[in-house]
Amino acid sequence: MLKAVAEKEAELGILSVPTFLKEKCKEWIDSKNMEYHCISREKVHILVGEGSPFCRQEMKQIYMKDLRGHSFVDFIETDERLTDMKKEYIDLLRPKHRVYVSDRGSMINFLQNTDCYHIATKNTKAYQEYAFHEHIKAIPLVDCPFDLEIVWIKTKDSYLSILAKEFLIKVQEMLILESAEQIKA
Repeated sequence: MLKAVAEKEAELGILSVPTFLKEKCKEWIDSKNMEYHCISREKVHILVGEGSPFCRQEMKQIYMKDLRGHSFVDFIETDERLTDMKKEYIDLLRPKHRVYVSDRGSMINFLQNTDCYHIATKNTKAYQEYAFHEHIKAIPLVDCPFDLEIVWIKTKDSYLSILAKEFLIKVQEMLILESAEQIKA
């Protein structure tokens, strides 16, 4: 996503950034002539499919020690610096194996069909109106040492189209369930 925005293949990008890596990420984004805008800060959850022991045990919350010995699935990063940043927070989880897939759809399919887990957010405000992924359960990771910021990025030398501004307003309204301020970009 970052590469697509930096190379102007995409007008904007939405991503989640671990709070302890925020400054590193902002520095990298700035070095690529992009802007970082925080929408919300969310608690970390793990996503699991029906084949996961965490789903079968009907766990209401999970601790980091519970994740040890289980496999983690995530997206492939196209930038080495992003891979290094992501490795920092994945190392905290100490997974048994790391599995990388190319896109979100593949990751959801992988979660549905294996016992792997993924780190994400589950914004309860957004999912009051919209259904979460079928056959995927989000479980709070209660002792996670970081939160995730949901942010949007764009290049500094570009202006957002009317459609992009409308999209961002909808995203903000979904995540914070308030009337979003006018996007000034």
